[in-house]
Amino acid sequence: MSSWKRNLKKSGGSKTVIVRHFRWDQKVLWFLVSLLAISLYGLFLSYLRGTLPFIDSATTVFSIIATIMLNKRLTDQWFYWIMVDVLSIIMWAYIFISRGADITVLVMWAAFLVNAIYGYYNWRRIEKIQNDKK
Repeated sequence: MSSWKRNLKKSGGSKTVIVRHFRWDQKVLWFLVSLLAISLYGLFLSYLRGTLPFIDSATTVFSIIATIMLNKRLTDQWFYWIMVDVLSIIMWAYIFISRGADITVLVMWAAFLVNAIYGYYNWRRIEKIQNDKK
């Protein structure tokens, strides 16, 4: 809540939260950091003998990064949420096929994927409107 209120204050008290995006060098840096974190956490999960440790690691790391980007109001977060959803669908499809798990989890992640695609579209639209007003 405090972050939301702080962001409203930065936007001049209007009800619109200003969204922005990273420069290309920032995008590359965040992605390289995420790959390093995925590798280290994936090795740890492998040591614990987890199922699909690197996919599981990627979904966790990308979720943390997307949450940080959400707090900073970055449209780039939606690429990470889309990757989380796609990788989760792959992971749960594997578990469904190999172990006969419940398909409702796959349906849930598919709905999250649709939501993330819409979120990216909507935030880009908002960002474009805000940039046109400058």
